[in-house]
Amino acid sequence: MKRINLQLGLGLLIVTVIVLAALLSFIWTPYAPCTLSRPTDYKVLAGNI
Repeated sequence: MKRINLQLGLGLLIVTVIVLAALLSFIWTPYAPCTLSRPTDYKVLAGNI
């Protein structure tokens, strides 16, 4: 039972991370491809905001 619960927990974690990434990409539609591949763009975005 513990193994099943761990697998469910990991699955939920992965799903939530994917959903959060999708939401962020929708918010930053023009920047989405760049921000995911290059973390330095986050600094540029922070500077623009």
